[in-house]
Amino acid sequence: MFFTLRNHPEWQKECGINIAPSDPLIFGLENERKQAENRLERCCSGCDIGETCLKLRKRTEDKMVEGRMEPRTRIKVNFSLRDLDNWQQIAKNYQNDPIGVAKKFEILVKSRDPDWKDIDVILDALTETEKQLVIKTACTQVNAQIIAGAMAGRVEDHIPLTAPDWDYNDAGDYASLKRYQNWIKYGLENAIPKAVNWSVLFEIRQGPKEKKHSF
Repeated sequence: MFFTLRNHPEWQKECGINIAPSDPLIFGLENERKQAENRLERCCSGCDIGETCLKLRKRTEDKMVEGRMEPRTRIKVNFSLRDLDNWQQIAKNYQNDPIGVAKKFEILVKSRDPDWKDIDVILDALTETEKQLVIKTACTQVNAQIIAGAMAGRVEDHIPLTAPDWDYNDAGDYASLKRYQNWIKYGLENAIPKAVNWSVLFEIRQGPKEKKHSF
């Protein structure tokens, strides 16, 4: 027990053991303990001069390289013949149900993310008159937005009539493509005037007490 207490002067103080502070053995033990606590493990040249440990810095850099995110690359999914055949069947009903066809186009955009050339093929499934109406309707709305100051640029910047040089993996070009997809969807929804339900109108009859001018 004595040897244990001898190695721990702080325990001696807590236990009230009066060991002369001038004892060189105690001073030596305390100095060795303090030096051991303050001593840094010097495993490389960086540690020797007080800088960051080179081994630790290399491990940190390796972890940063491993955890670094690579830029995301978009993979374009091409249309199959089956996709085009299905769309052609849908497009045949465009004049009767423009909203329904526009919703199918929206689903096609979400599943295939078509570029300008793909959309041109999609619009070719319509009649030439229907295709021009869709594009004209979209252009008219874009022009109105530009005049109102809500959009900048020219109409052809937003709805190009020829294939633009848009990079599928460029953030700015891809944003232009997404806006173009939305404008084509708008054109599909609004190009065909909504049909008047004449059957409902014919059901409205003049009451026996109603005057002609008020009816």
